[in-house]
Amino acid sequence: MRFSTALKTILLILALTLATLAYLGILVEPVVAFSRVSSITLPSGEDKLESAIIDPSGQYAYFGTWTAPGKVVKINLSTFTRVNFTTLNTGEDNLASAVIDPSGQYAYFGTYTDPGIVVKINLSTFTRVGSRQLNTGENQLRSAVIDPTGQYAYFGVGTTPGKIVKVRLSDLTRVTALSLQPAEEGLYSAVIDPTGQYAYFGTDNIPGIIVKIRLSDFTRVDSITLESFEDCLESAVIDPSGQYAYFGTRTGPGRIIKVRLSDFTRVKALTLPPGEIVPNPAVIDPSGQYAYFGVGTTPGRIVKVRLSDLTRVKGLTLQSGEISLASAVVDLSGQYAYFGTWTIPGKVVKVSLDVSRLTLDSKTDPTGQAWASGTYLLGAAVNDTWSSGPTGDQSITSSSFTPTAESLTLPLSSSDKLLLIATSQLWNDYASIGSSICISRNGARISGDMFAVGASPSHRHLATAIALDTPGTGTYTYTLDFKTDPGGRAWASGTYLLATKISYSWSNGPYGDDSTTSTTFTLSLALPPITLASGDKLLLIATSQLWNDYPSIGSSICISRSGAGRISGDMFSVGASPSHRHLATAIAIDSPGAGTYTYALGFKTDPGGKAWVSGRYILAVKISHSWSSGPTGDQSNPSTSFTPTAEKLNLGFESGDKFLLIATSQLWNDNPSIGSSICISRDGTRVSGDMFAVGASMNHRHLATAIAIWQAT
Repeated sequence: MRFSTALKTILLILALTLATLAYLGILVEPVVAFSRVSSITLPSGEDKLESAIIDPSGQYAYFGTWTAPGKVVKINLSTFTRVNFTTLNTGEDNLASAVIDPSGQYAYFGTYTDPGIVVKINLSTFTRVGSRQLNTGENQLRSAVIDPTGQYAYFGVGTTPGKIVKVRLSDLTRVTALSLQPAEEGLYSAVIDPTGQYAYFGTDNIPGIIVKIRLSDFTRVDSITLESFEDCLESAVIDPSGQYAYFGTRTGPGRIIKVRLSDFTRVKALTLPPGEIVPNPAVIDPSGQYAYFGVGTTPGRIVKVRLSDLTRVKGLTLQSGEISLASAVVDLSGQYAYFGTWTIPGKVVKVSLDVSRLTLDSKTDPTGQAWASGTYLLGAAVNDTWSSGPTGDQSITSSSFTPTAESLTLPLSSSDKLLLIATSQLWNDYASIGSSICISRNGARISGDMFAVGASPSHRHLATAIALDTPGTGTYTYTLDFKTDPGGRAWASGTYLLATKISYSWSNGPYGDDSTTSTTFTLSLALPPITLASGDKLLLIATSQLWNDYPSIGSSICISRSGAGRISGDMFSVGASPSHRHLATAIAIDSPGAGTYTYALGFKTDPGGKAWVSGRYILAVKISHSWSSGPTGDQSNPSTSFTPTAEKLNLGFESGDKFLLIATSQLWNDNPSIGSSICISRDGTRVSGDMFAVGASMNHRHLATAIAIWQAT
C-alpha cells in the first residue's frame, strides 16, 4: 500500500499507543501456534514490495516494487532465497497490481502511473516481453484479477469514478473498459469467483462499496454500500468454494467484512483490537477455514481470522524492521505464507501457518507391488465427535453379534442425531463360512449386516458399516459387533468405530438382495428427494455386499445424483462370487446448488455378468465445511512404508477443530499372497487403522475404506 504523510502519522501514534497498552498489561498477545520462520532483506533499490504472485507449481514467488522504474524480484520458495530480478522500462513505475496465468508461463504487472501500463513478463526466461499503455484517464492500476482460463485480465483503476479495463493477454490488447457509477471510486481490491463468472471490486469510498461485475458480457450487476466506519477497501480474499468474500478496510482499528456471494449480501463485520489498523494484505488457506491479514503495527503483525464465524483467533508479531506489510502470497499447500514489506529496502517474511497435510496412503508387504485405484479422500468439519480404535486381532466363535473392543457410551438429548461409521478387516478360519460386522446400539443392530464369505487368514476382506441414529433422550452404548456363521471362527482386526453429531440427514436401507445384468449404472436404492439451497453441502456414503454370478467378471457400485450421473468413485470389484462376497463402500461430497435432487446407490456388471448387491444402505448428511480429493485411477507402490497416493487435503486448523476423515480405494497386489494396505495419514503419521488386505490380485480386487476423527491440538 502507499501511505500518505497523515496516515503514516496515524500509524505511528497508534503503534505507540499499542506498545504502551502492552507494556501496562492491558493488551496481551496470546501465545501463537503459527510462527515467523525467517526473512530475506533485498538489495538496495528493491524497495516497497507492493504486489506479489506465486506460480501454480508453488516453486517461486514474484514481488513487484514501488520504484521508478519498477522491478520484479524472484524468490525460490524451497530454499527461500532471492534468485533473480528484472528491471522494467523507463516509465513502468510503481507495480501496484499483478496476476499470473494458470499455466505459470506469464505474469502481468499493473503500474501506478497516469495512464496505467500493463507489463508482460515471461517467467521461464524471466524477461520483459511487452507492455500495453492504457487510454488517457485509465490511471493507477490498483487491483487486478485473471479469469480461470487465462484469456483475460481485469484491472481496477484508482480514478473517480472507478473503471475496470479488460485486457486480452495473448496479444496484450486493451479490449474495452467499464466505467462505474459516479460514487464508486478508486478500485483498490478485487477477487474473482472460482468459475470466472463474476468479479468483485472494493472501492476507496467512505463507506466502502463492493461492486459486482458479470464478466461474460462485462456489465455492472449490483453493488453493496457498507456501514459506517467500513471504509476504503484495501484487501480482499475469496474462499475456494466461491461462497463468501472478505474485504479489509483502511481504518483504525481495521475491520473485515464478510459478504455472501450467492445473494450478494453483507453478512457481518469483525472489528480488530485497537492498534490493528488497515488489514492489508490478505491470504486465505486452501481449505477456506482461515484467512491471514497483515495489519499496520510496528513491528508488523499478521492476524489469523476464522472465517466460519468471523472471529479473530490470534496474532503473530514480526521482528523489528518488518513493518508496513503490503503484499502477500500463500503456497499451494497452505503451509507457508510470504509477506512483502513497504520498506527501503524491501523484505520478504516467511510465516508458517496452521495447516496439516492429510493423505490417503498405500503400501505393500515385502517383495510385493500394491495397487490402488478409484482413490477418494474427504474431510468434513464436525463438532461433537467420539471414536474408539483401532484395535488389532480379535476372534469369536459366536453366531450372534458380539461386541469387539470398540465401544462408545454417549448421553444424548431428544433431538440429537448421530452418524456412525465402523471399519474392520474381516476373515474366518474357514473360508467357506461367512462372517459379518455391524453397528449396534445397546445390543440391537442398527446398521446393515455387512456379511463376507470366502475370506480367510490368507485372503482378508475389508468391511464398513454405517448408520444414522436418533434414539431420543438417554445414555446409549454403541458397539462395533462381529459374528461367524455356524461352525466357523470369525476374526476382526484394525477395528475402528466413530460417531459424530449431525443436523439434517437422510437415509434408506438396509435392504436385501438385488441384481442387474446392465453394464451401465442402474439405480438400486434411492434417498427421498432432497431440496438444497445454494451453498448447501452433503456428505454421502453408501455400503453394500457385492458379487457376481461369474467371479471373473467385475461388478461396481457408486453414488449418483439425478441429472449428473456418478459423483463418487467407481467402486469396482472382481473375483467376487456368491460364495465369495466382497464388501463395498462409496463416498462423495456434493454441493450442486439450489434445487431438488435424488441421490441413489447404483450398481452394474461388466459385460456377460450378473451383479448382485445386498445389505444396501445409503445416507446423506448436511455439513458445513468439507474438502475432497479424487477419484483417481490406477496407482502402484512397491514401498513397504505408507506412501501418499494422489489424494491429499491441506486443511487449515486451530486447536480444538475436529474433522471427520474417510478414504476409499480399490486395493490389490501383483502377488496375491502378499498383503497390501491403505490408511489416512496426517503430516506423514497414520491416524486411521491399517486397512490390510491379502489375497487380492489384478483379477480379484478388494475394496478398502479407512476412517478417522482428527482433533487438532
